[in-house]
Amino acid sequence: MIYDCLANALLEEHCRNIDSNFALNNATYIFANIKPWGDFGFTAMMNYSGLMAQPSRTGRNKGIVKRAKQGLFDIFINTGTFFDNSGLTHRNILEYVTEFSTLDNCFSVWRGENPAEIARNESECAILTSVMLAFFEQEVNWGNEEWQRYTYFAPKVTMPNRIRPRDMLMGYIFQAFILGVDKIAFWQNSRPTTTTFISPDGSNYGYEDYPPQFKRFFSELENDEYASALMVSDARKAFRSISNGYLNNPFYQG
Repeated sequence: MIYDCLANALLEEHCRNIDSNFALNNATYIFANIKPWGDFGFTAMMNYSGLMAQPSRTGRNKGIVKRAKQGLFDIFINTGTFFDNSGLTHRNILEYVTEFSTLDNCFSVWRGENPAEIARNESECAILTSVMLAFFEQEVNWGNEEWQRYTYFAPKVTMPNRIRPRDMLMGYIFQAFILGVDKIAFWQNSRPTTTTFISPDGSNYGYEDYPPQFKRFFSELENDEYASALMVSDARKAFRSISNGYLNNPFYQG
């Protein structure tokens, strides 16, 4: 599975960071160079320097983080100049993937295939690699572990094919191909390039209240025998082991 390969690359950077007494700067991993856009990969945001490590800005948890190592393994996704100056956003991913790729190939990447082995041209390779990196970011940053934030799609360790954090983005990609990008439920009003399960008119409050006609795009991903979550078995043990060598997030209040 391609996500295990990416996880190994990320963990190697954190091992070197521990060996250097946490003195290393953020470290960049290049997955592929795709012409004409350049390097695709990620930057490991060392020492809680990424956005995921920051405390909540609103709500009852404002100013703090609830999990001791939240954001420890955060990454910044690099996609060369593929998205021009606007960078990688949910809307860019969905618009580009419906233009340059197919739903079947997105499912293949979601299941763990290498984009370079299935893409038909450089444009498709670029968008599928971007999607793969976004899937990987979700697997790392969202779930039940102490370095992750809460998600509706937290994996089940005893049932690794039941549900995966990357189902969130895959469900929206599924919608984009079937319904069209602008008909996805729902685009945030305050951040129009970001998706949310909370409807703009406030008629539902999250995934539990998500309308059934849209929820099916996520529930149909469940129990896919070819798609395993990352944070289970050996990968989970490796991340936990390295996490134990780091101090807590400075915003954590246990």
